[in-house]
Amino acid sequence: MKILQPATWPRPRGYSNGVMASGKTVCVAGMIGWDAQCQFQTDDFAGQVR
Repeated sequence: MKILQPATWPRPRGYSNGVMASGKTVCVAGMIGWDAQCQFQTDDFAGQVR
């Protein structure tokens, strides 16, 4: 298992940005629609998903 942490992002508190498991499966959960500075760029759900 490998924790996926973008080098320029602040370290998360209480969750991980992603995990790569055996077989190169990437599991993500609880994704938040903010950027690397923890700021929302839009209030629109579809925009946050993008």
